[in-house]
Amino acid sequence: MPTTTSAPGPVLTYRCDGCARLISDLAGDLHVAYAEVHAHRHGSRSEPARWAAHHRRCNPLPKAAGYRFPIEAARTSTALLVWTLVLSERDWYRHTDWPAFVRRVLEATHLLRTAATDLATLERRPRRARAEASA
Repeated sequence: MPTTTSAPGPVLTYRCDGCARLISDLAGDLHVAYAEVHAHRHGSRSEPARWAAHHRRCNPLPKAAGYRFPIEAARTSTALLVWTLVLSERDWYRHTDWPAFVRRVLEATHLLRTAATDLATLERRPRRARAEASA
């Protein structure tokens, strides 16, 4: 499991999909249900399995029924990038909505808008200036 101690960047916040309250460290998990993954993989479910955030006390999914990791392991955009790499190596990754989940998290923290603005600024720079900056 990736660790994220002293990772740079703003702290990401998560709201419980059960009670809609903020989830503090050591109080919740990010998870996906194996049954939903299996159903999508075998064609009995059209939508990919949905990643969710829950307080442990609000989580309707029994521990053995899904893949999960603690909220505190995904508190920065760097940690989400690492988790994306880890999860993408699982054979069931493409049957989940992880990319959409990451988008929801970044939008809620306003990081997606900031990143889009930064990219737009870089794209407006002349090609030569971009090449010099990356050298």
